[in-house]
Amino acid sequence: MPSWPETETPWTLDAPAIAAHHDAIRDFLAREGLDALVVTSSDPHLNEYTPLRNNHRYLLTGFTGSTALLLVPREGRARLHVDGRYHLQVDGEIDADRVEAVKVRFGSQLEANLLADLAGLERVAFDASRVSDAFADRIRAVAPAARALSGGEIAAVLGGAPAPSARPLERIPAAISGRDAAAKLAAVRAELRAGDAIFLLAALDDLAWLTDLRGYHFARQSSFAATGFITSDEIHVCLDPALRDAPRPEIDPAVRLHFEPLEAVLGAEPWDERPRRVLWDRQRTTAALPDRLRAVRPEWSYEGLDRNPVVAVRARKTAAEIAHFEAMNARSSRAVAETFRWLRRELGAGRPVSELDFRDRANENYRAEGARDLSFSTIAASGPDSAIIHFSASSPEVLIRPDDLVLLDSGAYYEGGFATDITRTALAGGRAARASDRQREIHTLVLKGFLAGIGAICPDGTPGSYFDTLCRRPLHATGQDYAHGTGHGVGINVHEAGIGLSPTSSLPLHAGHVCSIEPGLYVPGFGGVRIENVVVFEDDPEHPGFLRNRSLNHVGIDPHLVDRDRLDERERVLLDDYQDRCRAEGTLLEDD
Repeated sequence: MPSWPETETPWTLDAPAIAAHHDAIRDFLAREGLDALVVTSSDPHLNEYTPLRNNHRYLLTGFTGSTALLLVPREGRARLHVDGRYHLQVDGEIDADRVEAVKVRFGSQLEANLLADLAGLERVAFDASRVSDAFADRIRAVAPAARALSGGEIAAVLGGAPAPSARPLERIPAAISGRDAAAKLAAVRAELRAGDAIFLLAALDDLAWLTDLRGYHFARQSSFAATGFITSDEIHVCLDPALRDAPRPEIDPAVRLHFEPLEAVLGAEPWDERPRRVLWDRQRTTAALPDRLRAVRPEWSYEGLDRNPVVAVRARKTAAEIAHFEAMNARSSRAVAETFRWLRRELGAGRPVSELDFRDRANENYRAEGARDLSFSTIAASGPDSAIIHFSASSPEVLIRPDDLVLLDSGAYYEGGFATDITRTALAGGRAARASDRQREIHTLVLKGFLAGIGAICPDGTPGSYFDTLCRRPLHATGQDYAHGTGHGVGINVHEAGIGLSPTSSLPLHAGHVCSIEPGLYVPGFGGVRIENVVVFEDDPEHPGFLRNRSLNHVGIDPHLVDRDRLDERERVLLDDYQDRCRAEGTLLEDD
């Protein structure tokens, strides 16, 4: 059974250890004659959630957020670039004497802001095993003499990375996937439109989806630690060296799936005499990986792509996958609803409940529903802490009061290895407490944006930016906004490529896309509200050529925080219909 990181003592470094790392990197830069080092939050698989002990950015700053970019100059303060999700959090985690927080405004890219910091620096370095191929090219464009480090130099300074958990590979049931690996491979090759070219599979969720295998080798991920590639009719899986002897299920010979070390496969004979062409997704492949292949097969041609055929195919879920999403979201919905009901029972009985108690109860309820692991670290915040968008410091010392806003953002994996993701904000004490006018106001504004999203229809192919605008409009009408996207794709990873609801997303929406809708509003020092459902887009039977969306999770909206006078008639109908469905599912936040 995979571990549950939330119930373990978290691994952290103290301030002197972080300062020692900082000094060691500066010494390294001086020895190598370098002006600065670019540091990402990624591991060698470009995973979104990197364990802190393997996160070079954390080891140099102490900042625990999932995403940030760091520039460490040889002299002066380092500059840590963070987006709007972390503007409040970052100040409490870094040493301002050593690290300056660069709070990037919403709508501006972290990469672009960091690249602007490179102006005037000639001798810049980056770890090619933790930087995407696309980002490496952008670094070289502004710093032509940039040096790609590919020999583990930074890891040698900061300490070795832990090996992935050596759990056996397991195959998900065919009834969950809806098509076997051979059918997926054929669809990907058709999307690639590149004859018999080899395509690298560097992103772990791409490889897990294509093979129908799961490993839970990293915390908060169901995928497995490997690199892969596909030919015209074969899938090659090159497991992390620590996992080459890990048990794995029998593979149907018709699938033509092979397990071998990467260099051994590419160096093996016979390869036919035709020149080979190697392709990869520049955004989801490290800069180091193509270089490894060139060293083995220098006679082949190599080309990075700005599109990914696996993403294009897997983003549109099969009917079987959607049915599984519905079933596992029903289980997650029960876990979330029961967590809020438990909180209200405890407070009603006069028993103290801390933020940490609330978080741990949510995780226990997921386990009771049969979850294999969490799909991300549970966010459980109360009062002013709920204004910290990705709050990560649930405390045993902070007691929840009945009149507090409480925000729970959580999700889990079940037997199919797909993620769930639900956020609800509620009045902690329910009917035994009294919501303030301000609490009701901000919750109802967010609710209006949420209802606009789940109640909208749009032409097939509409870009995600359209939905983002719909959900922000009620807040914009009052001069307020939120500093994160309105939604993201959901799949094997809780944030899946290929779909996005944000002001800049041009990705088209199609039937079969599964994504979140999660507007929010955050008032520093007061509290925050976020309401999130995962939905599936589907053809609208009443309007040919249009899409509607259908909620896959059903957790009640807290009526104590709803000002119905602020809702129009259509919004009231949408809300009542949704609450009726939650009532039927037994997932209202409290009993009627």
